Amino acid sequence: ALRKAHGAQIIYEGHSLYSGAAGAVARRVGIPHIIEVNAILSDEQGHRLHWPWLARRGERNVLRRPDHIVVVSEPLRQQCESWGVAPDKITFQPISVDPHHFKPQGEHSGEHFIIGYLGALTSWHHPELLLRAVGLLVPKHPRLRLMIVGGDPAQWRRG
Repeated sequence: ALRKAHGAQIIYEGHSLYSGAAGAVARRVGIPHIIEVNAILSDEQGHRLHWPWLARRGERNVLRRPDHIVVVSEPLRQQCESWGVAPDKITFQPISVDPHHFKPQGEHSGEHFIIGYLGALTSWHHPELLLRAVGLLVPKHPRLRLMIVGGDPAQWRRG
């Protein structure tokens, strides 16, 4: 019905904890199912889960089922492989910016050059590498500043 009514040829899903519906639909209608994995959610959300071990087991099962997985970091690839996902079913596509599209323009009168990071400071993002890199650059580029917006998900509170 999905394929006939809407011409769907593939289901591309952003990974979410406990989500198996898109894969079930894809199997039922006979189209490929791809999951994009930006985080191991049972780790990222583990501090607020009642049964994190059960979430991890479910996540492992969900990530073994799609026809293909797209991961945004090498540690995510390694985690998926350790859970039994075949390496040929995983594509590494880092989240990045095309520097040819986003070129600084005009006069820059600001007194600082700012490198920004927006997101959770989880282990697979390796924030310590960013801190070390900035630390190495500052002596040669004293106008350089680092702005981090985000934090450790384990310390977030419900509002």
